[in-house]
Amino acid sequence: MEMFCYKIAKTMASYFVPLEGIPDAIVFTAGIGERSPLKRKLVSNALKSFGFDLDQEKNEKNELIISNQQSSKKILVIPTNEELVIANETLELIK
Repeated sequence: MEMFCYKIAKTMASYFVPLEGIPDAIVFTAGIGERSPLKRKLVSNALKSFGFDLDQEKNEKNELIISNQQSSKKILVIPTNEELVIANETLELIK
């Protein structure tokens, strides 16, 4: 689990160079991002040096904003409805 989350954080950090800076927020979404406080914690902790500071209580409650007040960057949990997106895309293709 630690290696998996480290690789996610490493990949996220690799995008900071082409973005020419650290983004204002990171977003956890879909199955893993929405339903795994442990994975969000491990990834966020690996990115803490970039200003992403997690509030553990908010993280455990799956709140929308899970960064703490001292965090210079936001950490968000945004629910998705992948099935709805697929259905809408399919409808557009068959019209």
